[in-house]
Amino acid sequence: ELLTSLKNFLNVENLPIIAEDLGIINQDVIDLRSQFGLPGMKILQFAFDGNEDNPYLPKNINGNNWVVYTGTHDNSTTLSWWNDLDKISKEIIQKEFSFSNNPSWELIELGMKTNANLFIAPIQDILCLDDSSRINKPGTTKNNWKWKINTSLSEIKPFLRKYGELGEKYKRF
Repeated sequence: ELLTSLKNFLNVENLPIIAEDLGIINQDVIDLRSQFGLPGMKILQFAFDGNEDNPYLPKNINGNNWVVYTGTHDNSTTLSWWNDLDKISKEIIQKEFSFSNNPSWELIELGMKTNANLFIAPIQDILCLDDSSRINKPGTTKNNWKWKINTSLSEIKPFLRKYGELGEKYKRF
């Protein structure tokens, strides 16, 4: 009843809501997502802990009712995440996923390749920026939510063009 009421009120077939199902996921969370048909979140930066059953690994993302992200506003940018990884983790990722050039674009492409209904990359990853452009550090109270993009449109266009080309390649329109 609630589901139908919400859909009718918003005049949509599917609710435009993403379940932030990060952290410890119990059966209640799974049931809620299922009952309302809500997509969950898959963060690629969480995928590479060496656990083959890691639910964030692209091969373990079952079905398509997901939104895949490189990272979120609470994570390091992909460039800083990569730079902070230990050498062994980097070697494993490079070997298994053919990372070679730019970790931001490698992770973006890896996310676009998934069968998730939606893929999102923060602009910091699209522009290959480091943590000097980070938005938020959970557990801190200073210097959060202050970052602003200070790049001109002409400087951004090549990155957006590349993002668009990957989107076309992987049929993400």
